[in-house]
This record gives sequence, structure tokens and C-alpha cells, in this order.
Amino acid sequence: MSTTLSRFRILVADDQLDVARTLCRTLQSHGALLTFVSDGQQAYARVDAEPYDLLIVDMKMPPGEWGGLWLLKELRDCG
Repeated sequence: MSTTLSRFRILVADDQLDVARTLCRTLQSHGALLTFVSDGQQAYARVDAEPYDLLIVDMKMPPGEWGGLWLLKELRDCG
């Protein structure tokens, strides 16, 4: 991969942060600015506070409020 990702801001929401960091290591090594959070509520607060180019969401985070599906529905409903 020769393209630089230094301008890309990526938010990663996963309740297993070690796994997320391992999976995203390549993105980070190419200059992407990654922010890691452990639930949908934290992700929602980050998205509300600052813009991101990409969200990577663990759909199997604990269901219900603050899970992956909850986050996507909230983002959709808020436009």
C-alpha cells in the first residue's frame, strides 16, 4: 500500500480494544489517526464532538443501549 492515510481520521468502536488495535495496526502504520473507544456511547460522543472520515464498529458489542447496532441507529436517526 503506497497511499498515505495521514489525513484520515478513523474512529474504532470495539469492546475488545486489544483486538481492535491489532486489526487496525496496518492503518496506523500508514499514517491514519485512529481513536479507539469501547462502546457505542463513547463513539457517539466522539462523533458528536469531532468529524471522522471512517467509523469501524464492532456489530457484536453487547446488544442494547451502547452496543454497535444502537450506535448505528442513533447516527442514522440524527442524520
